[in-house]
Amino acid sequence: MQAFRNWRRWLLAGAVALAVPSMAAAAPSFAVHTSEFRQAHSAAVVTKGYTTGVHNYGGQVSTSQARVVLVEWGSQWTTQGDPSSEIANLRGFFLSLHPGDGWQSVISAYYQPHVRYTYRQAYRKHVRRHARYRGHWRYRWVYVRESRTRVGYRNVAIPQSSNVLAGMVADVAAPADTSQAGQSIESDKIRSDYHLPASTIVWLMSAPGAFDVMANGYCGIHGVDDNGGLFAYQPYSTDATWPGGAPGGACGAYYAGGPNDGQTLIASHEFAEIRTDGDLLSWQTPVYADGGTYLGNYEIADTCTWYAPAGFVGQYPVTALWSINNACVS
Repeated sequence: MQAFRNWRRWLLAGAVALAVPSMAAAAPSFAVHTSEFRQAHSAAVVTKGYTTGVHNYGGQVSTSQARVVLVEWGSQWTTQGDPSSEIANLRGFFLSLHPGDGWQSVISAYYQPHVRYTYRQAYRKHVRRHARYRGHWRYRWVYVRESRTRVGYRNVAIPQSSNVLAGMVADVAAPADTSQAGQSIESDKIRSDYHLPASTIVWLMSAPGAFDVMANGYCGIHGVDDNGGLFAYQPYSTDATWPGGAPGGACGAYYAGGPNDGQTLIASHEFAEIRTDGDLLSWQTPVYADGGTYLGNYEIADTCTWYAPAGFVGQYPVTALWSINNACVS
């Protein structure tokens, strides 16, 4: 039953979808996370709609350094290869992240709220002591120094990360089961095989043709597997092609002028949201249409996807992010 609850939460909260989010009557406590197709994205959300600002819905985000294990997933890699060099491109992107890269400063402005901690507090105490004074015993009031343990609460910032890429793994013995259930199972398997902590992000990457991007309607997804571990799944981006369009155009190719732009735009999208909403209950932005219709809770990359110019970390295009000051920042 617990596994079912975890799986249900993940299904409701994890995809970077290509379709416009469905409308709901009331705001959920988690995000329906969808990385949308570039051409299909409605401009109403930001340019004609409004948001009440970013909120934390009670979840806890990781305040440790981000670590990613990049996984070549599925035997399809042995037959299809990597014609767009997407594995190498993602490897370079994760290696390029470092404190001071500018883009991560938007993420690090968010924090884990109300973290409990203990500390020692020194104070002076006025006490009555029985002491000998001028040959006679009498009581006197004196000050003494003491200390005691206190409990406090504070907000802990999300740190900017360097050396994000912890390693690369090839799991190509069997074809990748790229269904949503299969993604969670593979994340569990990699975490178990390599003894990875729950906070390490298992980044699954499938080969060309292993996942029908256009039929499934999303460019990338992040979630929590059945054992509470963080993971992301990114299909081969050049599979996301509109009829007659540029390869990968539906997931961001040529967004910043280059054919491989979509690969790191989607990777940066998922990475930023895992850092600020890894448990799917943390930092999200309720978005409404002009008439007040609730469009959904958007995570910090969803709110700005395809609306703002891309930023760059080195040579790699990265998505604009919704800042804690309530604006899209590239």
